[in-house]
Amino acid sequence: MADRSRKKRGRKPKSSETKRTKCVSVRFTESEFCQLSKIAREMGKTKGELLHELAVGFEPTFIPAINKKQWIELASLAANFNQFMARINRTNTIDNKEELTQCVREMAGTIREIRKSLIGMRSNE
Repeated sequence: MADRSRKKRGRKPKSSETKRTKCVSVRFTESEFCQLSKIAREMGKTKGELLHELAVGFEPTFIPAINKKQWIELASLAANFNQFMARINRTNTIDNKEELTQCVREMAGTIREIRKSLIGMRSNE
């Protein structure tokens, strides 16, 4: 006999407050559509996702093309700092651990600020 108390498979249904049921159709000129497609592709989103986010008040952050290389290099540097901090925390072989930890935290904060400035964000964002 089959066990009928099994859980259903798949995603949980969304509540009526979060379920999207309304659709809007919009038309673009060829150049507008190309521009929308380019922006969505650069942001790694579908055109629908981008339009939805813009409609509900999300402001996209664009990384200027000239800064992409520096952004990637900073990401690598930040990853190295994270690995360094993990090593410090794993091993207690460093004489002045507190001072070194504080120094690395300050550098990590500086990296975050530099990354924000590369994409045009202000410090308080």
